[in-house]
Amino acid sequence: DADIVEMAKLEGFYIHIFQYSEESPKYLIRRLEESPEFFTELICCGYKASSEKDKQLDDKERERITNLASRSYTIFSIWKSYPGHELEENKRDEKIREWCTLTLELTDKADRKYVGQHKVGAVLSRVPPPKKDGIWPCLVAREYIENGYDEIVQGLYTANFNSRGVTSRMPTAGGSQERDKAKFYRDNAKKIQYEYPQTSAFLINIAESYE
Repeated sequence: DADIVEMAKLEGFYIHIFQYSEESPKYLIRRLEESPEFFTELICCGYKASSEKDKQLDDKERERITNLASRSYTIFSIWKSYPGHELEENKRDEKIREWCTLTLELTDKADRKYVGQHKVGAVLSRVPPPKKDGIWPCLVAREYIENGYDEIVQGLYTANFNSRGVTSRMPTAGGSQERDKAKFYRDNAKKIQYEYPQTSAFLINIAESYE
């Protein structure tokens, strides 16, 4: 839809305003959810190609690239949803698979394979766990973990770590919050260790980070 594209461009131009507003850039977010091409475009604005070498730039060009990268980072930080969030679970997972598959293909072609995988991992970290076992991460994330997509795993891990935020506790608590979290992830790892062995190992790594 041409109107959505134009509104998204306008929101992108003023994106830094949304950092300090209760309003969200709804057209930008809609494009991110629906367009792997747009997602890839933002990655290309924010990150150099893997094979790209450093080159001398004049001040004007350096400023232009810096501004593009800054807007890209801000948009990624503001986006808290994921493709298909409005759908029921089975259709949502189909939508996410399609989005991830195309995004990984496009970022690979753009010579941003690893950063593309990392960003996909961050998006998958936000998808709710499946109803069948209630264990994070979602099924699509597990499929990538089981198939050895290491950078997606790293993206999931980093997003999980960043979501912890700052915790407060009583002086006598003695790390009980960390022990509870470690036990939570170890228990979940044990529940899926036979069906999803690599995902189970991933959860154990998270548990160890709390210990």
